[in-house]
Amino acid sequence: MATVLLTDDEMLIGETLSIVLGRAGHQVRTALNGLEAIRILDKDPIDVLITDVVMPDMDGLELIREVRKTDLKIGIIAISGGPRGKSFDFLPSAAKLGADRVLNKPIPHPDLLQAIEELSGESARTKKYGSADR
Repeated sequence: MATVLLTDDEMLIGETLSIVLGRAGHQVRTALNGLEAIRILDKDPIDVLITDVVMPDMDGLELIREVRKTDLKIGIIAISGGPRGKSFDFLPSAAKLGADRVLNKPIPHPDLLQAIEELSGESARTKKYGSADR
């Protein structure tokens, strides 16, 4: 199974998704923002990064940009419910920056698990930047 880094500032969402992923057999690391995620990525091998887009300190778009500068192999899933009180959808921007999959909150668990399975298989081989299906 995959080693997944789940980055989300909403603790309830992070805890819920961690349980779902753990029950599916994945090893899960968690971070509350992009800066914390970068520190983990610098130390530990990760197959799939799941990142919320709207977060404090370093948002998901910045995190995706930074990760893609150094790692084209890691699978990236961007998740978002959109900014609170606004209608702008950040997920197309996340895809343009290098997210392999984008999912709206609330996230259907089967969709998330399928995306992880597909991307962890892809992480074993070299991917060309921006070539993944979205």
